Amino acid sequence: MSTRQQRGLAVRLLHIPPTVPATMRAALMRGQKSVEELVDLYPIRNQAVRGVLIDYFTRRRADSDYAALKNQVLHLVHTSGRRSNASMPIRAIC
Repeated sequence: MSTRQQRGLAVRLLHIPPTVPATMRAALMRGQKSVEELVDLYPIRNQAVRGVLIDYFTRRRADSDYAALKNQVLHLVHTSGRRSNASMPIRAIC
């Protein structure tokens, strides 16, 4: 298969047909979420804890790929969210 044929195949595979619902189309084409958007996927009532987590993950973003960062947010924010909602001090979870 030539390079030109490979490009044509890639374009056909990546094409989203018009029958796909608009919400699915938007989700597929959105791209990566910001650190704030990732953290805000989880309910954290304590805004100070939210701010610390956003600062931490913003610094970590340079050292991680997006998938690793997303998994770190999932794990730490989920745990921190439970703890912060129980009114634990910030330093206890950092």
